[in-house]
Amino acid sequence: MGSTFSRRKRKALERVVAEQDWEHAAVGASNLSELHVARGELRQAEALAADSVRHADASGDEFLRLGNRTTHADALFRLGELARARELFEAAEAIQKKRQPQYDLLYSLWGHRYCNMLLAAGEPREVERRARRTLPWMEGAGWLLDIALDQLSLGRAALALDPSNPAAAAPYLQRAVDGLRHAGDQEHLIPGLLTRAELRRLELDLSAAERDLAEAAKLTRRSGFRLFDADVALERARLFVAQGRSDDARAALARAAELVEKMSYGLRRAEVERLREELGARHGSPVAPR
Repeated sequence: MGSTFSRRKRKALERVVAEQDWEHAAVGASNLSELHVARGELRQAEALAADSVRHADASGDEFLRLGNRTTHADALFRLGELARARELFEAAEAIQKKRQPQYDLLYSLWGHRYCNMLLAAGEPREVERRARRTLPWMEGAGWLLDIALDQLSLGRAALALDPSNPAAAAPYLQRAVDGLRHAGDQEHLIPGLLTRAELRRLELDLSAAERDLAEAAKLTRRSGFRLFDADVALERARLFVAQGRSDDARAALARAAELVEKMSYGLRRAEVERLREELGARHGSPVAPR
């Protein structure tokens, strides 16, 4: 995750672009974009992802044209530009349908990215429909990470569809976290743990929520996935509210707000504002977060 590594990758990318080696340029720009996303450098990530799509188109490789559109869409999604992200996901899915007509939905990591965007757009029912379709494909292939990602999408959809009944999401999220551990994928284990912390907070199992949150924070520090610092701070603020620790909640929220602005993490701005209102930061005494 270091800057030296990033500089080497960028120099390598510049070299293959100069050579008009569009396939390697597309792969390099996409990989660099994902690195910048993880580091919370979202403007740089979006610019590189846009380059990766142009390079993929120049290469003519349909696999790269498809995948790099989801990389660009993911960067835009995190910036909060959901309409532009949706256009790219739809374009990627159109390519997917041509490449593999028997698999007419984005699946694996690409499908998970699309589901994340749809959840943010308030469409949990569509996420549920998609994940129920693609999960058997992943199970048939035996792809552990992708099975876990579909379970995570189903758990998030269940939480969004009925927050008053968090138990409905519990089996999916348990399988997701277990699967992500088994697959050894820390990048997705962190949001998996954060979602399960949310579930446990809603179930009022606050000590278990704290354990998941602490593990997510520890993995974020170790891995250098600094984007998740903002997500950890937001969930910590919600947990503090549930524990009746309003001053600590405000401090955690202030940290989250600072990180959101520093990273241009537009996806989380509405959550910051909503939590400010729920804490009574503008209009009086705090209330419990939804």
